[in-house]
Amino acid sequence: MKTTALLLLFTLSVARAEVSESPGDAKQSNTQELRKMKLGSTLQQGNPDARSAQLKLAKMGETPELQEIYCQLYSKYREDILDAGEIKLPQVGGWFAIKSLDQLFDADSRFSKAKVRTNDLSFPAAHQFGLVLLPKLVPNPPFPFNDGVILESAEQQREKVKIWRQWIAEHENELSKLEPTGAGVEFSANACKDGKPRQKKK
Repeated sequence: MKTTALLLLFTLSVARAEVSESPGDAKQSNTQELRKMKLGSTLQQGNPDARSAQLKLAKMGETPELQEIYCQLYSKYREDILDAGEIKLPQVGGWFAIKSLDQLFDADSRFSKAKVRTNDLSFPAAHQFGLVLLPKLVPNPPFPFNDGVILESAEQQREKVKIWRQWIAEHENELSKLEPTGAGVEFSANACKDGKPRQKKK
């Protein structure tokens, strides 16, 4: 019997991870320690300590880790995109997550063409990430949280995507103040290569 990622990962994604933040005067030291945890480990499928460190740093608003998560949305593998879109973004939150999910409303074609590592998973459409998760991330959303939205007709989902995008644009001034804001992150596919931040020429 195939494992269904569609419902399982949506359930996991709405559970917020508690990420502790250090006091301001100790932030730099804490940041250095967390970065050490990441060294030598792969973030997507590897050491859980490295993954935890990445999420904590991203929640603190550290640009390198936010860029890593954003670029994971451009991985060539659907499992990695699913991990970033449904698990990491809601844990990080803020305008960074809202803006990233808003962009995923346009990513159905790209997501469906991505490779898969296993045939034992079934995948939602990329636009469904935002339909399910955004109500948990924004104040006074246009729709209440309802994970059953993924079972609605394609026409109903398209209409809700349209309303969401308009609502985000109209409330951008207030939403863009939600931490982490993603300041310094390049929200563009051009900033990424193979699911990772593109190395900048010196």
